[in-house]
Amino acid sequence: MSNPTVSVARSVSERFRELVAFEATETIQAGPIETTARVRFRKPDRVVVEYSSYRNPIAEADELIGGEVEYASDDLVAMTLTYDGAHTWHSSARSGIPLKRIGRTLYEPLPGYDALAELWFLADLTHDFLIRDEGTTNEVGRPALALGLKPKRARESLLLKSVSYPFERAILDVDVESLFPIRIRFRPPTRSTLASILDPNAWVTIRYSTPRLGEPGADAFAPATPDDARWLEETFARTADLSNLVPFPVRLDALAAAGFEVLEPCSAVIDSSRERGYAAVELGRRGTDEAPDGAFLTLRIGNYLSRHMARRRALVSERGEEVSIGERAARFLDRRVLFEKDGAPPPSLAFLLEVAWEQGGVFAILTADGVSRSELIDLATQLTASG
Repeated sequence: MSNPTVSVARSVSERFRELVAFEATETIQAGPIETTARVRFRKPDRVVVEYSSYRNPIAEADELIGGEVEYASDDLVAMTLTYDGAHTWHSSARSGIPLKRIGRTLYEPLPGYDALAELWFLADLTHDFLIRDEGTTNEVGRPALALGLKPKRARESLLLKSVSYPFERAILDVDVESLFPIRIRFRPPTRSTLASILDPNAWVTIRYSTPRLGEPGADAFAPATPDDARWLEETFARTADLSNLVPFPVRLDALAAAGFEVLEPCSAVIDSSRERGYAAVELGRRGTDEAPDGAFLTLRIGNYLSRHMARRRALVSERGEEVSIGERAARFLDRRVLFEKDGAPPPSLAFLLEVAWEQGGVFAILTADGVSRSELIDLATQLTASG
């Protein structure tokens, strides 16, 4: 006699394999993390995300300590992110100029997980998981069947591919009629980054509401590009080729003379006219007896201010202090001052120093880890002298 719970799981898998595309409102909750987005998905890997809310304390802490977050929450809520299987288009009514980035960059809220419109696990439920009947629920006013999931194995080796299952236990609620997921709950592994911000018995909850199943309109996955067809495009290149890509000089001799080596490749973003853009160059210096951990620099430079660079430049202007780099005025920021209202920061955290300036219509921010204030200002002085 067949197990009715396993039969339901098998039907869920079959229904998903038949599904071409879907659209739904997805809400993700994990302790202090909470986001809501309208998502569209088309097989095999097309995704469109439009956030309506985004709260991610992990990203906020990263921004406070290191300023490495590309977009703030307010930026993301105003954007449409379109992944075409190879690139992600970032479109915003605020900037008017879309950005084409390499890979899937949807700013997933759960660290270590792709959760936005991600339901491919449904295709192999009975193959990958032990299925348990968890009864029925009445999520969003509709009856649902609850299926408990537990991996049959913690890790699966397939010669040239390895598969892991990053959860301890999960419950999948599916709509009785459509068999489409209404709610997914799971507990991440104890030692994961995600588990570290949750209470010991807390669950991650993902909800799908107002789904539309089936093929959407022809333009549903087309990136939103302006009428004049202008856009910015991300590329990666070696330092030797960087000056041929960007419309401004990038001279690193002064940093090389101080013992810093470029960590290849560099990233650059150039507009379609090849007249404006910006670049980021990361450099490292080996440790010594006096400084065993070494030192790191990031130079961000461009004649176009991205949202990220504009936010950092504004912060240095508001919270930093004026310094001189040669005969030029600049702004210096020790990020520890950002914790003044909350008291002293934890001594174990490494905080960045940065100096920002403008030269000939080109904006630059030099960020340092493991470098003293005096050396950072001296390095910036030498950079402006060589530029």
